[in-house]
Amino acid sequence: RYRSTVEGHSPWSADDPAPRTLQVFDVDADPSWEHLRGEFRAEGIRSLAFFPLVASDRLTGKLMLYCPKPGECSSSDLMLAETIAADVAQAVERIRNFEALAENSRLQASLAELHRRFIEDQDPRIVFDSLLGTLLELTRSEYGFIGEVLSDGDGEPYLKTHAITNIAWSSATSEFYASNKASGLIFRNLGTLFGHVIATGQPVIANLPGSDSRRGGLPAGHPPLDAFLGLPFHKGDRLIGMVGIANRPGGYDG
Repeated sequence: RYRSTVEGHSPWSADDPAPRTLQVFDVDADPSWEHLRGEFRAEGIRSLAFFPLVASDRLTGKLMLYCPKPGECSSSDLMLAETIAADVAQAVERIRNFEALAENSRLQASLAELHRRFIEDQDPRIVFDSLLGTLLELTRSEYGFIGEVLSDGDGEPYLKTHAITNIAWSSATSEFYASNKASGLIFRNLGTLFGHVIATGQPVIANLPGSDSRRGGLPAGHPPLDAFLGLPFHKGDRLIGMVGIANRPGGYDG
């Protein structure tokens, strides 16, 4: 129960430039922890300490130290925990670097295969669908799209998809998807996260899209949007397209 209650909690903000160890000497006497006293008592916790995991000047997680009595976490315990936290942070960083290299290698191989298919005049829709599937797999994202940025008769930009995940949530949206997937779905509302990519020509990362000022809201019944990454495609100085992917566990990095 305790672990599920505090899952994802952090005493520091994600962009804290210098997170420091935080010690709570008595959870029963500290009013800021009143909402968790029941869980603490059930686990026999009276004092605790948070140790930031920092690698490459970036907060990557936390290590916790729990003690059964008020103020029982000794200075030697704290020093040992700080040492362990530093070692864990470095290990996490090495694992992430290895995973990034492996993902980049797989992506390069996939792009080479897609380029071969394109040269062989395969249906572009198949190529784009395959590319989107590869991007979703490598980034562990749930859904996304690849689209071309075009302009209407008034010079207003809009997005036409060449590949898009089927996230239909009703019979009406399922029918709309089936009827328009082959020719490409058209999106003209740029007051959205992906619209901000088109409007600015810049990448968009939104790991808290529900409170992001660039959001445009979701239709009723739309699958959850927990994180979003939008990347523009340029040819010279001209924006020609973009890719949008969503819901990678833990969000997206800059």
